[in-house]
Amino acid sequence: MTELTPKERLERAHKILHGFQLSDDQLRELMTILDDEFQRGLRGDPSANVKMLVTYVRDVPSGKEVGEYMALDLGGTNFRVLMITLKGDQADIDTETCEVEGKLMLGPGKDLFDHIANCVYKFIADRKIQLEYLPVGFTFSFPCQKMHLSSAKLLRWTKGFKCSNVVGEDICALLRTALKDRRPKDCKTNVDIVAVINDTTGTLMSCAHRNRNCRIGLILGTGTNLCYMEKLERVVKWDRPDDRDPPQVAINTEWGAFGDNGRLAKFRTPWDDKVDQESLNPAMQLFEKMISGMYLGEITRHILITLHGEGVIFPGCPLPDISQPRTFSAKHLSRIASNQPQATEKVFLRMKCQSHDDADLEIMRFVCSKVVTRAANLVSAGIACVLQRFDDQDQVTIGYDGSVLRFHPTIKSEIVTKLGQLSSHKFDLILSEDGSGRGAALVAAVACSEKDKNKV
Repeated sequence: MTELTPKERLERAHKILHGFQLSDDQLRELMTILDDEFQRGLRGDPSANVKMLVTYVRDVPSGKEVGEYMALDLGGTNFRVLMITLKGDQADIDTETCEVEGKLMLGPGKDLFDHIANCVYKFIADRKIQLEYLPVGFTFSFPCQKMHLSSAKLLRWTKGFKCSNVVGEDICALLRTALKDRRPKDCKTNVDIVAVINDTTGTLMSCAHRNRNCRIGLILGTGTNLCYMEKLERVVKWDRPDDRDPPQVAINTEWGAFGDNGRLAKFRTPWDDKVDQESLNPAMQLFEKMISGMYLGEITRHILITLHGEGVIFPGCPLPDISQPRTFSAKHLSRIASNQPQATEKVFLRMKCQSHDDADLEIMRFVCSKVVTRAANLVSAGIACVLQRFDDQDQVTIGYDGSVLRFHPTIKSEIVTKLGQLSSHKFDLILSEDGSGRGAALVAAVACSEKDKNKV
């Protein structure tokens, strides 16, 4: 193969990656497709991939919630226990993180829930909590079919989890059993699961606690999801009396599964297909696999392997140490995007590059920017689709969380810019302050308040 000049190498990289350039017309086409998927989900169409799950959360916090609550947060490789004291629009939070080892993520479901229960009782013992009754909000950040506020059946595992005997089961019932079985004899506290939500709903509730205009919760981290407040009249599958205000309910879109029916095919690339084929759940969560932190590094890794094979990057050198899955991560993307020479050199050292030149560096930055910009554009199109549903609200606040949005140096600003081009709706974004914890506690507080009203 004739060695290419630096200019030819960069031109070749641009040509190979042309599929990552999405026009506004393409993004608006994607919005139309996504809106149709939303409608199917809200009707309860069994074939809908975007499930539009009803959370049974009817309103955002009032800012008057008080009391002590526990929040449990499972959504990745760490599990957190939080004790939250609500004081109106303020909250004191004490938290402890427990690692979820790989064997627990892939082993029997009973082991996972026993581990959660053990962490809860250790927290109670370490803090010398003496409460007789402790209401709990459980953040369980996996696709679930809510039966009511404190009951949810797992539809499928995501984010690398694949525990047996959990899919199709009520995760609250499994946790209650574990809490009963693992309760120490000297523990006098009755731990009661009163609400289950996912991290997206938690983000919405937490941000709405500070800003009542917040109507959307967005997660873009290891995985991705979006939750928003929907008018009850549009939720065709709503199966409860709707005679109480407000006439709305939070919908957990589970938009990570958008495209699982093939409707994203024209927006995908061969590298997306490779990432999907090598994942734990092929042909599932296809939108998530194009935009979330668990997969952005993998997309980039496959592109770099292709470019190396074409003599475009690191020509004449052995393939850097990226031949194995997960050897190029979202952290590498952030470091490259920082444009700090020291951070970039760390990436090349991690890849064990024998040598590299200025063209390699420019191509590496180009590839990383293309992968991230496409993700930002896809997220923007998704949010713009949701903003269309708030035709009677002047401004909508979007609460957000997730490692990609928090730590990548450019993706948030790229989303804001593109969203402004795709939507005429006024919006702003605010970072969630411990949404999965504070939000779960707020939902638990509202649930307890509703119980007290019903007793009167």
